[in-house]
Amino acid sequence: MVNITINNQFGDSQPATLSLTNISDDITLSSICILIDNQFKCLKKDYNDERDPCEKFVLYSGNKALDNQCQLREYNPVGLPEITFYLYERSFLNITVKVVKHVECCGLFCSPLLSNIFAQKYSFTLLDQETVLELKHNVLGKLTSYVNSRGESLTLEDLRLVNKKMVIEDNLMVLKDLNNGKDASLLLLVPMGYRNNPVARASVVAEPVKDDEGTKATASLERSPTPRCVSPVPEPVEAEPKQEE
Repeated sequence: MVNITINNQFGDSQPATLSLTNISDDITLSSICILIDNQFKCLKKDYNDERDPCEKFVLYSGNKALDNQCQLREYNPVGLPEITFYLYERSFLNITVKVVKHVECCGLFCSPLLSNIFAQKYSFTLLDQETVLELKHNVLGKLTSYVNSRGESLTLEDLRLVNKKMVIEDNLMVLKDLNNGKDASLLLLVPMGYRNNPVARASVVAEPVKDDEGTKATASLERSPTPRCVSPVPEPVEAEPKQEE
C-alpha cells in the first residue's frame, strides 16, 4: 500500500496539497484522478466542475506526464511507501515550428533568404505543462533525414528554438510560459551544414532473358534503390515486364 501526496496546481490551487492513503499498487492513474475529484467535492463547497476527471486532470512525476491507463506500480517500481505527484489541468497548446538554416558568427545567427522562403513548417499539439526539451524531441523526430557532409544526423544540441527573436536557453521551461498560455509559433535554427538526405526510391532493372526452346520468357524485374531528392516521396511506379521477341 502507498501513501500519495498531491501537490495541487489545478484551478486556484486550493487546497495546496491532497493526501491519498493506503492506495493499492494495482490502481490505475485514472482511478486516482477520480479519487482526487471526490476530494475536491468534499473540500470545496463551490466546486462544480462536472468534466470527466481523466479529461480535466493530468498528473506529473517530475517533468513526466503520467498515463492514465497505467497502474501505479509502473511509476513506483522500487515500491516506495510514499510518493509525490503534481496535479495540473489537462490543457493543450498548438505549437508551430518553422525550420530554417542558419550560420552563427560572433554570437549572431544569420539565415539565408531562400531558407526562409522555402522553410518547412511542423505543427505539434502538446500539453501546456510539457517542457521545451520534450518539444525538441518531437521536432527531432521529424528531422531524421537531415545529415551533414560526414553523414552525421542532427542531435538535440544542434537545435536552437527561437521565441520572439530570443533563443530559448532553458530546456526545462514549460510550453505554457512561451506565450502566456496561448498557442505559439517558433523558429528552429538548423546549422547550414545539414541538409535533407536523398531518399532512395525503387527503380526497375531488367535481368537478362534466357530462351527456352523457342518460347518467349518474361524478364524478371528487380527493384534497386536509386537516389532521388524528392520530398515527400511518391509511391513507386511499377513498370510492366518487358517481353523479348
